[in-house]
Amino acid sequence: MRAIALMTLLTLAATLHGQAPSRAGSVDEINKLPVDTVSISLSSPSNGMFEACARFAKLERLASSSRKHTADDVGLGHIAKLTTLIELDLYGCDRYTDAGIEKLAALTNLTELELKGGTFTDAAVSKLAVLSKLEKLDLSSNPKLTGVCFADFKADCLLDGIKLNEC
Repeated sequence: MRAIALMTLLTLAATLHGQAPSRAGSVDEINKLPVDTVSISLSSPSNGMFEACARFAKLERLASSSRKHTADDVGLGHIAKLTTLIELDLYGCDRYTDAGIEKLAALTNLTELELKGGTFTDAAVSKLAVLSKLEKLDLSSNPKLTGVCFADFKADCLLDGIKLNEC
């Protein structure tokens, strides 16, 4: 499997700042490269960064590595367009509401989803029950969750790991 990470980050950074990417070419050029997957890790996600990420046709892994989010439900709308995603980590997602979390139900290829540190409710998580390929779900540090949401997940779903620490 061929993956692309560094060149993608350089292009993404340049795209966000309105500059022509220097080493990797445009996002469109990256989409044409003979790679199987693209992974992006963001240190301070914003709606603009998520919008730029949505342009990567082969993006399979998207992660945020800090609680310094300025992104909100608008950003989740951009992420919801990334139907190739298999892993999504939105650590520190306290700016996302139920309406934003529900948009993630469009990501039908997800196998891993991490939504630690949020303020959404069981109603939003219930909408994620349609993610039939989901194997791991981390909802730790979400004080509004009671666990009622899991009644909507089918008995034959692939989900084999659920984390609810500090809920």
